[in-house]
Amino acid sequence: MSLDDKITIFLDRTDGWQLGIAEQCARTIKHSSFAVLHIVFSYFEAIAKYHDGFTKDGQSLKYFKRGFEIAFPSTTQIPSIGREAILHDLYSGVRCGLYHASLTAAHVSVCTLPDAEFYYNRRDRRIFIDPGRLAQSLRTHLVSYGAQLRRPSNAGLRTNFEKRYDYELSQPQGMKW
Repeated sequence: MSLDDKITIFLDRTDGWQLGIAEQCARTIKHSSFAVLHIVFSYFEAIAKYHDGFTKDGQSLKYFKRGFEIAFPSTTQIPSIGREAILHDLYSGVRCGLYHASLTAAHVSVCTLPDAEFYYNRRDRRIFIDPGRLAQSLRTHLVSYGAQLRRPSNAGLRTNFEKRYDYELSQPQGMKW
């Protein structure tokens, strides 16, 4: 399989099985907010592992944080201590809560936000998330990432992507997380 084929499969799979479905749910199914979050929150860790060419098991927290910063580069402008608190709260309060207990932490709220995917209230560490806007933004990010991967001048990014893609296919009983 060529690298271009792998990129196409990855993009189609990620959009068709995950992000596109999440956006459609947010638009058409009432009260689907938490289901949408459940669908899209795996994107952060996955995109970072592809971006970096990670070919081992584990390190979910590290790659979740890295993926969030890749998808939302403006978060890197937040001072380190504040950024770490936000990313840790998103990881533990949303990602882990949904994947391990089918609920988010009490300080996480879903809502419609006027001009952002997230709002973090530092005073009481409350997280407000607009799941529909988040799904749209991640789809936009995926398209941008795909365009970067298709440019031969991005040799390092392309090599890392292919390393991760091939690693996933090489696991005899599927991925070990």
